[in-house]
Amino acid sequence: MLGDTAVAVHPLDSRYKSLIGEHVWHPFREQRIPVICDDFVDPDLGTGAVKITPAHDSVDFEVGKRHNLEMVSVINEKGELNEKCGVFSNLKRFEGRKCIVEQLAALDLLRGKQNHTMKVPFCSRSGDVIELLVKPQWFVNVNEMAYRALRAVQEGELKIDPPEFEKTWYDWLHDVRDWCVSRQLWWGHQIPAYECSSIMNLQSSIWVAARSVDEARHKAARRLNVLESDILSVRQDVDVLDTWFSSALFPFSALGWPEKTDKYYPLTLMETGHDILFFWVARMVMLGAQLTGQLPFKNILLHGIICDSQGRKMSKSLGNVVFPEDIISGISLEDLNLQAHKHFESGLLSASELEKTLDGQMKMFPKGIAECGADALRFTLCSANIKSHFITFDVQQCHANKLFCNKIWQASKYTRMHLERFPAALCCDLDTSRGDLSKLDRWILSRLAHMVSEVNKALGTSDFHFATSALKTFLYSEFCDIYLETTKPVVKGPDVQAAVMACRTLLGCLDTAIHALSPFMPFVTEELYQHLPHLEGHHCSESIIVAPYPTSQQWEVWRDVNLENEVQLMINMISAVRRLKTRHSIRDKPEVHIVTSSALEQEVYSEHLLVMKALAGCGDIVLSAYESPVQRDSCVSEAVGPSGCVHLVVKVVCFVSVHGQLL
Repeated sequence: MLGDTAVAVHPLDSRYKSLIGEHVWHPFREQRIPVICDDFVDPDLGTGAVKITPAHDSVDFEVGKRHNLEMVSVINEKGELNEKCGVFSNLKRFEGRKCIVEQLAALDLLRGKQNHTMKVPFCSRSGDVIELLVKPQWFVNVNEMAYRALRAVQEGELKIDPPEFEKTWYDWLHDVRDWCVSRQLWWGHQIPAYECSSIMNLQSSIWVAARSVDEARHKAARRLNVLESDILSVRQDVDVLDTWFSSALFPFSALGWPEKTDKYYPLTLMETGHDILFFWVARMVMLGAQLTGQLPFKNILLHGIICDSQGRKMSKSLGNVVFPEDIISGISLEDLNLQAHKHFESGLLSASELEKTLDGQMKMFPKGIAECGADALRFTLCSANIKSHFITFDVQQCHANKLFCNKIWQASKYTRMHLERFPAALCCDLDTSRGDLSKLDRWILSRLAHMVSEVNKALGTSDFHFATSALKTFLYSEFCDIYLETTKPVVKGPDVQAAVMACRTLLGCLDTAIHALSPFMPFVTEELYQHLPHLEGHHCSESIIVAPYPTSQQWEVWRDVNLENEVQLMINMISAVRRLKTRHSIRDKPEVHIVTSSALEQEVYSEHLLVMKALAGCGDIVLSAYESPVQRDSCVSEAVGPSGCVHLVVKVVCFVSVHGQLL
C-alpha cells in the first residue's frame, strides 16, 4: 500500500464515472494520487476499485507505464521497508503489513477485512514469498529480428515440423516485446557493459559495450571527448546474460564464430522440445540471422513431452521422474530410495516431494529397474511418435527392446557360425547368383527391400516410429522367427550349394539390417559390424557410423510382391496353428488338416509342407479341397483367409472310475 500511486476503475463502471480524473488522499505518504480508468479492471470483483502499485506488481507496472504513473519502490533487497516508508522504515515486510493494518484502524480508515484467493509467487528453493522489485535491466530491441524470423517460416526458408506449431511461432513473434537479457544471478556470461566516468564530471557516467576494460576506457574517452587517462572509473555490470541469450548463440559460437564458420554452419536440423520453441529456437534464429547473415538451420523438428506409463508428465511433485542412467545401468528399489534421500538432502526435493517420490518408486518399480542398456532406451524413445504433444514412456517396453537386442545378437552368432562352415558364401554375389537362390531366400530379400524402403521414407519425414516398426518387424518377425529357422534344415542337409546361398542371404540381410538399424542402436550394431565377416573384394569402412547407409534404389530390384503374398499365405497358416496350440494348451505335435478350395493355396501349402511342420511345431499335414474327414468333436479349428480352414486333431483322454479308482 505504501507504494500505491493510483486507484483504477473500469471506464464503464457507472459508480465511479464522476470520480475519474479526481484524486484521493494517501494517508501514509500524505499526498494526492489520481483515480484513473483502465479496461483491465474487473468491475464485478470486490469494490471494482483497484489500487495500483507499479513498482511491485507486473500488471500494475504495465498500467503505470500506460498512465505515466510514478514508480514508488518501498521494499529493499533485504525484504525490509525502505526509507520512503516514513515511520514504517526498516520494518520487515510482514511486520510492516501488520503495523499498517493497525494504523489504518487507529485512523478510523479500516472498513473491514475479508479473506480472498490470490496468486502469490513462492521461491522453489527457500519456500519464501517472492517480492517483485523494479530494477534497471538491459533490453534488446528484437522487432526487426522477429520480423525476419517470421518471414523465414512464411516463405518456406525455415520449416517447422509438425507444421501446426507454425501458429505458435507466428503468435510469439507477431507482437514481440523488447527482450530483457539481464539477470541478477551468480552464474552466466557477465554482461559486457561498462559504466565509465571521467575526471571532468565524476557525478555523471555513461555506459559502453566492450570486450575488456581497456576497450571500454577507449570507447568512453572517445564519446566524452577526453583523454583515456581522464577516465577514472570503469566498472563492469555485475548482471549476467539471460540463459536463453547465451543458448541462442550456441549454433555459431560453438563452431568457430566470429571467425569463419562455413565448414559446419548453418546446421541442417534443430531437434528440441516444442515447449521451448520461442524461448530457445526463435532466439537462435533471430541472433543467428542477425550476427551471421544466415539462418542457423533450415529445419526444426519438435518432440513432445516425456510422460510416464500412465500418461502423466514427469515431475518432482508427482514423484514419477525416471533418470535415463538408471534405465541404462539398472538400479534396485533400495538404491532408488537412497538416491531420492540424497536429492532431498541436497535441496533438489522438498519433504513432500520426497514422500511422493518414495511412494511412486514403490508402486512403479517394486523390484527396481532392470538393466536395459543405452540402445534399448534409444530405440524405445524413437519407437514413440515424437511429434505428439505427449510421449508415453514405459520401462517395460524398454526391457522388451533389450530382448530384441539379444535376438539380433543371437542371429549374428548363428550367421557367423555357419559362414565359418561355408566360407564360399563370402565369395559369391547375390545378383549374379539369383538363379541359385531358393524361394524363401528371394522372399526374405524382398522383405529386406521393403524394410529399407520404409525406413528411408520414415527418416525422410522424421517419422522415426515408422522406421523402428519396420526394422523390428523385419528383424524380429520375418528374419529371425521365419527365415533363419527355415535355414536350419538347409545348412544340415546334403545340398552344399543351397547351404552356401542360404548363408550368403543370411549375411546380406543381417549386414544391411544392422546398417539400417545403426542410427537407433549405435552400440550393438557397431559391435556386430566389427565382428561380422565381410565379402571378399568389398571395401569395409572402419566404423558403421561412416559406412554408406542402405538406399531404396540399391535394393528395389529384389522386391517381389507376388512372392511375398505367396509366402504370407504360409505364414498365416503357421500363425493359426500356433494360436490354436496356445489357446488349447496343446504341447505335442498334433496332426493338422488344412481345407481350402483354392488351387493356388493348395499349391503353396504343398510346396512348403516341411517348413510349415517345422515352424508350426505340428505332425503330419493333410491337405484337402473339401471338408476334413476328422470328426468335429476330436479337433479344434480356425478359419484362415476367405477360403481356408485349419483343423488340429487332439487326443481325447477318457478317465474311467472303478470302485473309486481312476483308470
